[in-house]
Amino acid sequence: MRKPCINMGIYHVCQDPPDLVVSGINIGVNTGVGYLFSSGTIGACLEANIAGIPAIALSQLLARSAFQAWMLQQRLPEDELSRLRTQTMSLLGQVFETLLARPDFGQQPVTWNVNLPDTAAPDWRLVSTVLGHSMYGSVFKQVGERFRHESGLVHTDMRDHADETVVRQGQVSVTRIDIRELAQTVVPL
Repeated sequence: MRKPCINMGIYHVCQDPPDLVVSGINIGVNTGVGYLFSSGTIGACLEANIAGIPAIALSQLLARSAFQAWMLQQRLPEDELSRLRTQTMSLLGQVFETLLARPDFGQQPVTWNVNLPDTAAPDWRLVSTVLGHSMYGSVFKQVGERFRHESGLVHTDMRDHADETVVRQGQVSVTRIDIRELAQTVVPL
């Protein structure tokens, strides 16, 4: 739903196109190529990029218990929400300060995919990462007659500079995604 909303907003709601689209904060990380193509949060940013507008996708890793609470009740426990709110204010301040200071920021229609850790390391930092080769299998579990969303990665890219690895180490993962660079390798047929 986010992708059509961005298109509608850019072309039919805003008098002038926005300078930047910010999508999120998504509940759960959006790391790896699997989530690049299935995430509405990232999809909204890619829709902005198609329109020539830069974007930032924000996603929050949650502890398994917090994610399950969200899936069952559509809310986080108050203590967890308070902790994340405090942490996020600090992390996002640094994210936006760093991105806005880049001389090339806002100059090209790219997406900055930012994944926040569940618990930031004491010496946390922003880490420039690559989109990992993480893939997932079924994201549903049958419970009685119903299916419940239950995400689990089948394969996690464990390279040191992969987004999934970095965010799970308590760092903030920042991956630059440029749709103009996708599929740039010509393969002989």
